[in-house]
Amino acid sequence: MRGLTSIRTYLIYSRYAGLCLVDLTERCATMSNENESAASRLWRDRVQIREQERNDAQARARVAEDKVAILMAENDKLIAEIARLRALLTPDAGRARSETEQQMKALKGALMPLLADSPLKH
Repeated sequence: MRGLTSIRTYLIYSRYAGLCLVDLTERCATMSNENESAASRLWRDRVQIREQERNDAQARARVAEDKVAILMAENDKLIAEIARLRALLTPDAGRARSETEQQMKALKGALMPLLADSPLKH
């Protein structure tokens, strides 16, 4: 901008400069200011757009975190419900297993003497 001012001053005070050159220099300065302000407006708009995109992404992340928390709580409830239902289906699972083991021992005890007494034929 400083160079443009000195050119304008030189052209105005120069005895060879005509009105046309002075006018042209002023137009160049005005266009330069318009270009700078357009560039700064574009830059400001880009910054605002990026800030808005960042804010939107943060909002989406918060919503997603909330949904994950809700789903995890629901999952914990379902796990507890499944455990409760399994307990209702087999209230005495340990007792039933020991009873089955006792029956197998009694059967083995009854079959072993029969197997020992019978001769094997090949």
